[in-house]
Amino acid sequence: MVFPKFVLSALYRRQITAFLGMPYSVRMRKVELIEYLYSLLQFNERFSVLLLEAYPYELAVGPTEAQQILQCTTVERKRWIQEERLPVFYYRTLLPTGISYPVHDRQTIMGIATDELEQWREEHRQEVHQHRVAAAHERARAVAVIEKVEKVATQMEIAAKVPCVGSRVNVCFVGRAPIFRDKRLAQAARRAQVGETLRQLSLLYNQSER
Repeated sequence: MVFPKFVLSALYRRQITAFLGMPYSVRMRKVELIEYLYSLLQFNERFSVLLLEAYPYELAVGPTEAQQILQCTTVERKRWIQEERLPVFYYRTLLPTGISYPVHDRQTIMGIATDELEQWREEHRQEVHQHRVAAAHERARAVAVIEKVEKVATQMEIAAKVPCVGSRVNVCFVGRAPIFRDKRLAQAARRAQVGETLRQLSLLYNQSER
């Protein structure tokens, strides 16, 4: 496991010197300490494991680096977090704005295989396809509802001064506003956006009062 240099810069000077076994007062700038630590990590992977165990919070993976490691988009990363596929280690807060953003455990991120990511993407594609098929079926049912409403409107005879005709009529009027007495029909009609049909029913009723 290799750490980018910019990640090592998140460590404090005292943390770097403590890990290297050096006194805090050593005459080396922080940049030089990072370079020396980076060379050790390149030389022996065991140092990377020990460093991560010592400072897991400081070396956590931010959003941008996570997308680079996983080769994914911002939308995918956020979706995987929402689906709890990509666990959040904790949230960092930007000062002075107070904006929080999620970071991830580095070992967890590095342990996600490419095949697993492709499986997540394939499952999402299948879910999107299922939603589209369901939406198409819903639209077809809505069209059938519209046709049923239009048929009822055509066959209905609205008597003057009678707010509701018959005991089995699917449409009645409150004042001049048409409403559906059948709850299922009303819900389907709302989904189908049958505003035009409702306006036609209102016109029929208004004409009957003249």
